[in-house]
Amino acid sequence: WANQLARDNEQRKVWEEKSRNDWERFLTLRAKEVLPGGSMVLHIQSSMCDGSLSEGAAVTLQEAKCRMLRDAELTEDEAASIVIPEYMKSPVEILDPLYFGSNARFWSVEELEYVRIPCPFMEEFGERCKTGCNEPLIVDEIIEKQMRTLHAFMDSSLEHCGCKKETIKAFWAHVRAIVDTNPSSLSVDIMGTFIVLRRRVAAVHD
Repeated sequence: WANQLARDNEQRKVWEEKSRNDWERFLTLRAKEVLPGGSMVLHIQSSMCDGSLSEGAAVTLQEAKCRMLRDAELTEDEAASIVIPEYMKSPVEILDPLYFGSNARFWSVEELEYVRIPCPFMEEFGERCKTGCNEPLIVDEIIEKQMRTLHAFMDSSLEHCGCKKETIKAFWAHVRAIVDTNPSSLSVDIMGTFIVLRRRVAAVHD
């Protein structure tokens, strides 16, 4: 993820700018559809306030990629092309176009809640461990669920990056080796911004 790059990294800045432009355009287009006085409620998967990611899984996936680079299973060019096409905005980045620029004329912020959404797999793990079940068996089941979820939303992006099937297979083998018996290393405790916007009654060119 671009969020894993340093804040002053030029590639990260490109992702940040594109994300901001997409968000501003989204707000502009919705302003043409929502009647004055109407509301729009959004849930936006977000970064931490400093722009980094909260998910433990992100660190593990990055480590797998670094190992492949180290072991010459990926070239520098291949590694640079392997990205998940998402940029997670911080609350500041979400609010910025709502207070500055053309969209400030169309929308008012009525409510905002910024919360960490607990990883459902880790919650399940904790609850099942309380029952006194076979913990190694539970660990294997939870990790399998986590791996299937990651495959579901990442494999298509990896294929789109031009990765060969054997490269993708090797990547997931590294991920599984890093995880070992620690499901917390694949946790997906994401940050969420819930925001209620109201369409202003009077705007300059309504």
